[in-house]
Amino acid sequence: MALCRASHATNAGRRCLSSRRPGSRRRPYSSEERTCTRPSPRLLQADFPSDGPFGERMATAYRDLAESINDEPGMIWKIWTENSKTSAAGGVYLFASEADARAYLTKHTARLQEWGITGNGSRIFEVNGPLSAVNGAPLRRA
Repeated sequence: MALCRASHATNAGRRCLSSRRPGSRRRPYSSEERTCTRPSPRLLQADFPSDGPFGERMATAYRDLAESINDEPGMIWKIWTENSKTSAAGGVYLFASEADARAYLTKHTARLQEWGITGNGSRIFEVNGPLSAVNGAPLRRA
């Protein structure tokens, strides 16, 4: 099964337009070839100031929140991050689309504001599927 640049299978072996290189001078695709309409995954990196808890105390305190994040639309996985030395916490998330990542970021930011946390940062990145696959990146939910 062929993969397009966004790491999803092409339809019946037909080429995915997202695999075309920018500025490519190749001929236009024929009517037999299909465009890939599936959005490519997006990585959301979010961090915020935190005095803890960290480690096992954090794992216990935020277990219910972690479980609820699994139900967010388009959420594939999350890696929780923490740094007690710099008083920071956050996470790296993989979402199925940019729209899913942005919707979750809006909810996440509102939650932090409700908790009185300001000064948070976030960035959304496109994922280069082929290079990520070389390094064993899990781009699908297990």
